[in-house]
Amino acid sequence: MRSSASTTVILIGCSRSGTTLLSNLLNQSPDVFIAPETKFFERTYAQRHWLRLLPKATQDASVVRRLLRDQYPKLPPVFAEHEDCIARKFAERRDIPGAFFDILDCLSDARVVGEKTPWHTVFCDVMVNANPGTRFVAIVRDAPAVVASLYQRPRFARVATITQCAARWLILNDMILGLQKSLGPDRLALVRYEDLITDPRATIDRLCGFLGIEFAETMLRPTFQDSSLKGGGPVQGETELDAGALDRWRERLTPAQIDLILALTGEMRARLGYAPAGTSAPMVERLRLAAETVVQRAGIALMRSGFYPVGPFTDSVMENVPARFARATSGRP
Repeated sequence: MRSSASTTVILIGCSRSGTTLLSNLLNQSPDVFIAPETKFFERTYAQRHWLRLLPKATQDASVVRRLLRDQYPKLPPVFAEHEDCIARKFAERRDIPGAFFDILDCLSDARVVGEKTPWHTVFCDVMVNANPGTRFVAIVRDAPAVVASLYQRPRFARVATITQCAARWLILNDMILGLQKSLGPDRLALVRYEDLITDPRATIDRLCGFLGIEFAETMLRPTFQDSSLKGGGPVQGETELDAGALDRWRERLTPAQIDLILALTGEMRARLGYAPAGTSAPMVERLRLAAETVVQRAGIALMRSGFYPVGPFTDSVMENVPARFARATSGRP
């Protein structure tokens, strides 16, 4: 287990904003371990009330099995290597959020240990309540690039239209700016993807200061395949960041789609330091955006409630609850 002097850091940001790249760069420091996505709050915490309907042993096994299943297949099997510790920590959990930090303790004894899951952006207050010393690094990226990457992406929910993608970008970045204000600069560092690509040395050096670690040259050379790297094929050893990634989104969008994105996101882009478009979207598009924002915020509220109906535990509940009910009503143990 880590010492009390260690730092816990959570990387957050809208999906497709560069969280994977940033975690890989930080992981090149000998003092840092950023775990692969656990999706812990997105999957387990969001279904915590369903989970509690299962027998205790089934709860524990289901959560560990979900962690093992969710890890990126191209990464070393971090969770599998520590499966016994993870299972023990969750079985001994004091509460669901606390179990998350106990699980992180299993993974490394580095000075800085953390995790990145984009949807964990909406659970930062829960993390702070569970572990008050937690720090956050938020990465933001300009709206057209993120929307282009989200648009009609396989296995992503609510990305069928430009408006749906823009709504996600707006909601999550609004949350990040709110967190920046409430937590302050000592608890949350904000990084722009564009700065990371164009001036990685200065950006990473600033983050090292925030995390209280020494800058290392290795932190400028990522080792995990990413669309922001030069080459395009599997990484062989170290590679370099690709400045061409900044404009690649233009190949995926039509001029009309670009204009719509800029019009829908102009105010938030200005708040994040991007040049405003200077145009407003037609009323019908603004109404569509407002409706989509309501839908997505309702989904987030449902996730936070603990009763999210679609996820890893609902099937198990449907299988186990009727049997438990039958036993209870028949008087059998």
